[in-house]
Amino acid sequence: NIKVEAVKTFTNIDETHNSDILKIYPNPVDDMLFINSEKEIKSISIFDIKGVRLVRQNLITNHQIDVANLPKGLYFIQVVTDGGVLNSKFLKK
Repeated sequence: NIKVEAVKTFTNIDETHNSDILKIYPNPVDDMLFINSEKEIKSISIFDIKGVRLVRQNLITNHQIDVANLPKGLYFIQVVTDGGVLNSKFLKK
């Protein structure tokens, strides 16, 4: 017998649940990404499409993060708050 377990990855994001708690705008973004959360934000990580962490920011100033240096493409963002970990995605243009 083969046991199969479901693993939640960055390609399997429950954005409908997150959308009530986490707002990321503008999307698509040019340079400055704004993050609003009902909970206090502890850290933000940005991952590329391969799952490689490109940015980790612990000190969140004005709930924004500069993504101007990122190449164009799709990215995943992980926001750690007092309430847990929230995942979403954004497009860098």
